[in-house]
Amino acid sequence: MTLTFFVPGTPRPGGSKKPFRIPTTGQIVLTDAGKYTKEWRAVVTHEAFAAAGGRPLLSDALNLDVIFFLRRPKGHFGSGKNAGVLKASARPYPISKPDATKLVRALEDAMTGIVWQDDAQIVDQRARKLYTDAEHPTEGALVVIQVMGAGENGGSPAGGEDEASDVAFWPEDGKFPFPPGTTIVTQSHTKDPKGE
Repeated sequence: MTLTFFVPGTPRPGGSKKPFRIPTTGQIVLTDAGKYTKEWRAVVTHEAFAAAGGRPLLSDALNLDVIFFLRRPKGHFGSGKNAGVLKASARPYPISKPDATKLVRALEDAMTGIVWQDDAQIVDQRARKLYTDAEHPTEGALVVIQVMGAGENGGSPAGGEDEASDVAFWPEDGKFPFPPGTTIVTQSHTKDPKGE
């Protein structure tokens, strides 16, 4: 089974902690350093819950593929009559912070207990950062979760059929052909679609 959904909004990092001391007790408390991480996680949780559609939590080995779409800085565009025109000197990829690992961490934490039992189940993972563009104008995260093994709640037993009846294929070019908010459940196929 494959679960694909889009989370709209500005992706935020997780994992960085900021300590502070409670003056009255002297106790040290750790909080998320990211100012908007809590709000981002809430949006991820909402979209993941809607995509899961009341299914039991996944308990098998999982593949997680995420594309984070980030808005380009204003400095990447011209001004005056060239406003909105991308400068030739603009970097093609977002190589500044936040790093992809921390973006994934916030996303994984938000889906634990919503889609899967524990993010330790993720045995194969890919995360990419791309800028928004004409084909992908919305900031956010495209999330693809694939069950890798047969099991009690999502993987197909040998020779069996997935519970999903609609088939959709993830495009080779990585471009998400559906509008934000679309949820797609796909069947797993062991045969090469080219018949090889």
